[in-house]
Amino acid sequence: QMFEKVAPDFEARVLLLREVGDADLEGWTVPSAVLALQHSFSSHNADRVEAEVPMSYLKEHQEDSGSTMVIVARHRSEDNPTDAGPGRLYYRLGLTYAPRDLELDPLNVGFEVTRTYEALEDPSHVRKLEGGVWQVKAGCLVQVRLGMTNTARRYHVALVDKLPAGFEPVNPELSGMAPKLSKKAMGDGAVREQCWWSRPWYQHQNLRDERVEAFASLLRPGHHSYSYTARATSLGDFVAPPASAEEMYSPEIFG
Repeated sequence: QMFEKVAPDFEARVLLLREVGDADLEGWTVPSAVLALQHSFSSHNADRVEAEVPMSYLKEHQEDSGSTMVIVARHRSEDNPTDAGPGRLYYRLGLTYAPRDLELDPLNVGFEVTRTYEALEDPSHVRKLEGGVWQVKAGCLVQVRLGMTNTARRYHVALVDKLPAGFEPVNPELSGMAPKLSKKAMGDGAVREQCWWSRPWYQHQNLRDERVEAFASLLRPGHHSYSYTARATSLGDFVAPPASAEEMYSPEIFG
């Protein structure tokens, strides 16, 4: 009840504004705006309303005016547009996209992430060629080393490495020679005793078909390492998506 004592009673709108100079936000005069979403909230409820705007639409109007502004506004009624009405409004603006260029420059917006590949059995099985291309012998075991650096304390962090289609992660909990080698190569690389204060930086990890994940609820500043083992199961040329890290509840902090 600290934040939700007052029941909401207002109408919320999401507008896409093409020309900022024509807008009078206080008087709700927005001649160049397009209404993307509109919903009335009354009483306590868990209503969730979504709207999707195609990237082609945003790009089209960026070319016309240089930018597209998104306005999230609320008012109690049309008769009194300056009255925002009681209650709290929660909203999220997200952008989902796919880059055309597969060779992306590193981006640090809170995290710096690196990745290298090493052979577990024979050093000649994995080689780095010019242009950042890796050559891996089919069928061999590969140790994937990830490095993550953050200069400030971060919360609820996810480190994600998406595998190329020719790789398959090796589960160290299974029996066999490959999992034995994988178990030695997996984790943060630190040698520690069996004591409660000597733990890796992450609290949970996932080995999935197409990606490997490590999670930490609290990540202190510094450099953090993580590694796992994959097997090169297929022949061919594959794209290795970049490894990434982010604060799950603040996705604008990533790298």
